[in-house]
This record gives sequence, C-alpha cells and structure tokens, in this order.
Amino acid sequence: MRQTRGPSPEEEASEALNRGASKDLEEGASDAREPTTCGKRTADCSHASGLPLARATVSKFAQAEEYPEMHHLKRGEKRSLLDPYKRSILQRWQQGCTNGLQLYDEIKARGFTGSATLLRMFLAELRKKHQEAGSASALSLDTSTQAIEIPPSLPSKPRITRRLSATRASWLFVSQSGKLNEKQKQHVGQIRAGHPDLERAYQLSQDFVMMLASRREGDLDTWLTQAAHSGLPEFKKMAHGIRLDYAAVKAAFSSE
Repeated sequence: MRQTRGPSPEEEASEALNRGASKDLEEGASDAREPTTCGKRTADCSHASGLPLARATVSKFAQAEEYPEMHHLKRGEKRSLLDPYKRSILQRWQQGCTNGLQLYDEIKARGFTGSATLLRMFLAELRKKHQEAGSASALSLDTSTQAIEIPPSLPSKPRITRRLSATRASWLFVSQSGKLNEKQKQHVGQIRAGHPDLERAYQLSQDFVMMLASRREGDLDTWLTQAAHSGLPEFKKMAHGIRLDYAAVKAAFSSE
C-alpha cells in the first residue's frame, strides 16, 4: 500500500501566496466597481489609522470646505442640540427676524429636535447682548464656546432724549418768546417746523397772548374771526367759547 505524502513546506507557501493574490484581485475588482465609496473609505482608514482621531472626525475634516475649529469639551460640559443652528439664528436675527416662534419653526424644519425652551434661553442671551451692543450687526458667535460675543470696543451709543410732552409743548406755545431760553426756543422751532397746522397754531397762540399782555381789546374781534376760520378745531372751539362769554373776556383786558 502506497503512503500518501502531504504537501511540502514549499507547496504550502506557494498555495498561501496564490490565495492572497486571489483575494487581492477580488478586492481590486470590488474597488473598481465602487471607486467613490471604497476610495473614501480607504482614505479615511489610512488617515484615521495614523492619527489619534475618531473616524467621524476624520470624515468631518475631509468634507469640510474650510478648517473646522475643534472645541474640546471640559469635564461636565455638554454640547447643546441648538449649537449647529446658532449661527443661522444669529444671521436671521441680524436680518431683522426676532420672532421666536418663527425662528423655532425654521430650525425645526431643518432638523432641530430640541425644545422651544432651549431656543428661548438662547434668544434671551441674544437679546441682552443686542441691547448691550446697540446693534445686532456688531454681534458674533464664538465657534469654540458657541456663545454670543460683542466687540470689546463699541462706538458710543446714540444719546436718548426725552420726548417732549404735550403739556410742555402747549406751555412753550403760549409763553412769550422773549422769556424763553435758547434750548426752549429750539424746541419751539422744531415743533413749528413739524407741520403747517402747528405753525398756524403757534401764531394764533402768540397773537392772543401778546394781545392780552398789551391789553389790546380792540384786536379781539379780529383774532376771533381768524381763530374761527383757521381750520383748527381747538381754536374754533376756543373762539366759540369766548363769544359765549364775550363781555367777561372783554372786561379781562381792562382789569389789573
């Protein structure tokens, strides 16, 4: 009976090489069929194998159009679901959209899965920084901390002047011009320039005051006619009231 001889070491080595070559040919054919996917995978693997970075990080770097800033979280610090949307929210805010509901709908349509409360907290910070900066265009987003920043040096805020009340404006109208200071005269000029009716009202007011101060009772009838035909309801009503009590008003001109 003839004894069966096993493969020699040389034959085993040759067979292993053949198997390896066949596997390489199969993988090469697979690469040819899927050049994009496999090429990308090979690039990711080759880079990830030589760097202390996760595969997802390498993929992010490979797809980024510019260098993506990396922020290493501190212990206990967590990323917010809102972080990917903060830049676009700031841009919309700078464009004039400050409606929280609308902003929420916009980011939700883009995939935001967080709560409306999360957005409200960010908008509260954004609104506060907006008020501090005086202008939304001065705001920016710190990419490392995802916080709203304002420039360290800001232009001086516009001076806020108090609005002139109707009572004070009326007092200025019936005050003699010679008794007003320069600032008060400036206010009067601004009011008179606001509308032709205001200029007409000022002239009638000053005519009446000067007529009364000079005790020119003979000019009263002329003034009443001008007031009645001025087109100003307040002066028309005033003229009517004076005519109803005409004698008493005439007497006021001669009283001390």
